Amino acid sequence: MGYMFRWWNDPGVSGAAGVHPRIGPAALIGLFLLGSCAVIDLRPIGVETIPREPYEVLEDYYTPVVLSFDTEMVKTTAQQAISVSFSRGVVEGDLRWQGNTLYFTPAAGWIAGRRYTLSLTGEIYAADGRELRLARYLPFFAVSRAELPRLDSFSPADGASVGVTAEDGGTVILNFSLPMDRRSVEEGFSLDGAGNKKFEWDGDDRILRVRTDKPLSPWTTYHWSLDQALSREGAPLAKPVSAQFTTDLDRSHPVVLEVFPLLRGDPPETTAPVPELFPPWVRTGADMENGLGSGQGIGVRFNKPMDEESMRKAIRLEPSLSGNVEILSPSSLVYVPDRDPEAETRYTLTVSGDTQDTSGLRMGVDFICYFTPDIPFLRIPSLSVNGQPPLAMDAGDGSGYYAFPLEGITEITGITLEFSLPFSPEAMVATVLEISLDPWFPASLGSAVLKAAAWSSEDTLFMEWEGLEPGTPGEPHFYRLTIPGGKSGISNGQGSCLKDTQHIYMEVLDS
Repeated sequence: MGYMFRWWNDPGVSGAAGVHPRIGPAALIGLFLLGSCAVIDLRPIGVETIPREPYEVLEDYYTPVVLSFDTEMVKTTAQQAISVSFSRGVVEGDLRWQGNTLYFTPAAGWIAGRRYTLSLTGEIYAADGRELRLARYLPFFAVSRAELPRLDSFSPADGASVGVTAEDGGTVILNFSLPMDRRSVEEGFSLDGAGNKKFEWDGDDRILRVRTDKPLSPWTTYHWSLDQALSREGAPLAKPVSAQFTTDLDRSHPVVLEVFPLLRGDPPETTAPVPELFPPWVRTGADMENGLGSGQGIGVRFNKPMDEESMRKAIRLEPSLSGNVEILSPSSLVYVPDRDPEAETRYTLTVSGDTQDTSGLRMGVDFICYFTPDIPFLRIPSLSVNGQPPLAMDAGDGSGYYAFPLEGITEITGITLEFSLPFSPEAMVATVLEISLDPWFPASLGSAVLKAAAWSSEDTLFMEWEGLEPGTPGEPHFYRLTIPGGKSGISNGQGSCLKDTQHIYMEVLDS
């Protein structure tokens, strides 16, 4: 019996080997040895695919890729031979058999306009033992063959130096070649290290501006990328895009230019312009080292616009002097103490090195200045009684002794106090109520009574007392005049007070 062999070449499948039975020399020898009754099945294995032709378009987002065989197959070999891919990787999907037909359905659906490739490679076997070697590649689309969108341009340029706000470059702007699907772009855009992003679309969804809810950090490199974005027609971005920029455009750190006293009130009348007025505050014209007066504020001016919240936390005074900050301008503030500084006390004013400008740049080092307020202590240069020679009190020892004669216990005793500074009208009234004259020795002395008080000038107080008793050679009589000092003592109403309480001991002598 003779033998006939047929080689098949299926023009529908590409590849050097085509589709053919694989019969080697060893198999031919075996056929002869089998004898004249051996029958060999040389029929080719038929296979059809969907897509059928290159660049065919599948109808829907979940239309399956199909391999249909004309005979029962060893399923595992067929499943291993099929794969679907695109430019960025392999498509994940589900395989299922229905008879002799194998279906591949994408797990996430097809992307409209994306180019896919169906690959059929390797050796597969029919259940009857026939073998088929595949090497076929079919490109295809799904839903549509729409034009792929591109990112035509973007800013800042890759590697650019920018500022930290939208006004000075801290905004990413993307220009697309086609109208884009907003949601897919916003989900596919990432900006590492930034806060919450705000998206603003323009130009029929071809232009996207990406801002952040807070200024970017200065001197920081930011990386952004865009991936998996779709056009409005559902076509994917032609290729992913990424770039970076650095917020180092502003290289000037903030510094304190000057510190100066400010007075709350109207500016002085002048025909010439008054520079740097800060209503309702005006410069006093004095320097800070020795010029800060009662009721005044401390002005601080920076070299550039500053972060307002940062300015409110910038000032510290030692010894402690609490107060609040008022913003005068983008680059200046006034610190308003809750009370006057202590008289003749040296203060240290510190502007924190953490104070930052509007771009987030910090000063880096503390600014420190020293000042002594123009608030002297109140003194009592002299005291006199009943017109007698005055007692010099300017030594500042806080006490004194004065002896004077008294003719009759009913006579009025007049005491004159001279102060070193003028008093306001309100302070005049308060001072009279604070001064006291009390019996000191012996304990049996009666009380002195204030009959009248008057200010002969802004710095001179005259007081009339009644009821002082003269002593005898065997029993001296002493009274103590007390003038309160310190923070809770008398004040001239302009920030000055006695450093210490003054005690004047008076011996009343019989005439």
